[in-house]
Amino acid sequence: MKKTRFQTDWRLWAWMTSILFAVSLFIPVISIKSGPYFSVAFALRDFAAAVHQGDDSEKELIGGLLIFFTSVLVIVTFVLGWLLHCFVVIVRTKKHERVTGLPTELDNRS
Repeated sequence: MKKTRFQTDWRLWAWMTSILFAVSLFIPVISIKSGPYFSVAFALRDFAAAVHQGDDSEKELIGGLLIFFTSVLVIVTFVLGWLLHCFVVIVRTKKHERVTGLPTELDNRS
């Protein structure tokens, strides 16, 4: 069995992670059956309103939730971005090897 080394495409990983993070900001994290839902984008809006109104207790509560959920989203989007990146790089490398008949690392040296 031939050993293939896959090259990390940092730009692809950064773009995929950034897009996933931007999209995940608007996905409801907590949803109540018939009531409002909580997403990071709405928490940021409520936090800005609390800062503008000078409401310290609401600012602390929403700020804590915002930090917690944003931290979780950053970790999840990094992992999902990495997995998606790996899938794309593997498919792209296998397709290149099938078309040219040469391994990718040997093809890049010439």
